[in-house]
Amino acid sequence: MRRVGSRNVFAIEYAFSPDPDDGKAALPEESHSWGCFAIWVNGLNLCQSSYNNETSDVVSWYLYPVISWFARNWQPLLYEEQPPAPTERSVARAMFFEYAKQAFGFMSEEDGTAWYNWGQRHALRSCSNGGIFPDVFMRAYGDCIEFSWGNAYIPGAPAGLFFTAPYGSEVVERSVVKGVLADFLIAATGDLLAKMPESHKLQDLDALLSKISEYDIHHYLPWMIPALRDNRADKENLLEKFGKFVDISTQDFIPAPVLMFGSLSPAIQERDVAVIADAIQQCREDHPLFSFIRRIPIPDKKQYESGYDLSLDFIEEFRERYNTEADLDCIVNVLGIAVVRDAFSDTSMRGIAMAGRDVAPTVFVNTAHPHNTRAHGERFTIAHEICHLLFDRQYGQEVGISSGPWAPVGVEKRANAFAAMLLMPPGAVEEKIRSVDDLARLATVRDIAEDLHVSATAFIEHLFNLGAIGILDRDRLRKENRDSQEATEMPDCVP
Repeated sequence: MRRVGSRNVFAIEYAFSPDPDDGKAALPEESHSWGCFAIWVNGLNLCQSSYNNETSDVVSWYLYPVISWFARNWQPLLYEEQPPAPTERSVARAMFFEYAKQAFGFMSEEDGTAWYNWGQRHALRSCSNGGIFPDVFMRAYGDCIEFSWGNAYIPGAPAGLFFTAPYGSEVVERSVVKGVLADFLIAATGDLLAKMPESHKLQDLDALLSKISEYDIHHYLPWMIPALRDNRADKENLLEKFGKFVDISTQDFIPAPVLMFGSLSPAIQERDVAVIADAIQQCREDHPLFSFIRRIPIPDKKQYESGYDLSLDFIEEFRERYNTEADLDCIVNVLGIAVVRDAFSDTSMRGIAMAGRDVAPTVFVNTAHPHNTRAHGERFTIAHEICHLLFDRQYGQEVGISSGPWAPVGVEKRANAFAAMLLMPPGAVEEKIRSVDDLARLATVRDIAEDLHVSATAFIEHLFNLGAIGILDRDRLRKENRDSQEATEMPDCVP
């Protein structure tokens, strides 16, 4: 077996061997490519399978379709993050299966085609051509590549066969994945060409690989920004506006203003781009916010617990460092976070967090979003975006996240919880409720929420998460609060 990369990070192992069917019902290129392969992500073999109490560490099948699939989908695999529509799932595989399952029979032909094509670009099984492949999806995730996998039924597979990797997901730095894939494709294609030097299919594949090595950001931007692919934005205009942040000489560094488009609605307007571009300022190297940055992976479950923990740690560190309480206004001023308020065309977008090696930390508050019409809602938005600035940079120093239905669900839930704890720390909550006789009264909850400068909706959820009220009281307060028709309130904190 030939290995490219590291098993502990990302690796592909492969070997060619004689076709056991002697080329029957297969293209010559396929027959010559019979062999086996394994994909390793962060120490886990995604191709290991079990059948009849026997374990195999590789998938055996024709490798030509696999090589061709990686080459043809090079750009979307490495740079396409957005699914065709917002979903409640955090990772690519769950997005595809859950959305398709829920919408089956109700989806328009156009939407169905969009989801099918997205799956063809990101699901490894789309190139199996009758082989038994693991249920693996790949897509861009900020400046990383996300791998997600499961064990969906394989038509034609023997009963009892399954891939041993438990349901899960991992992220690997984009530059690492790109390097391993490139080395694998070049080496494997070279091996096949040595067997069939006259094959036009292999020659075309080799020519495609040569083009890939010459791609720059002009080739990748349309996959990062759906509005460009749909001709709703102009690439040259965008590059001109963000030119000082975009280095077209490198493929791996994606600046914050461009990363942001991965979570923006595809219907973003040119005016919105201009507002963002005009507000961005250059950043000095010793910016005070940088020392607080932590790259913390998003947990698969209970993102609110992760958000709470991060918020409490940040509050303590801020208090010790500056000898002052971590009040929101103080945090914004001390850490030099610019707050820009404007009405964007997408009213579902709540805010944007943006910062990077050349970009000053900036929070954009969308005044057109219903949640931001009150001071309480705006404060929550700013606290939410601060979480993105501090903890959602994956492996690099760039962050560009638009908070709304297109943003990664797990990232948003964690940021909501961070904001709730930052605005309602346990000490402040305990002080407010200490003298309260009946915390389960809506009027009492609203009074305390007003004192804390948060919405009653957020405070109810936060009280439950802290254990101050039980589930029955929480559900009753939720209903009473909702029935009161406070039109300006929207849910803040995840339950």
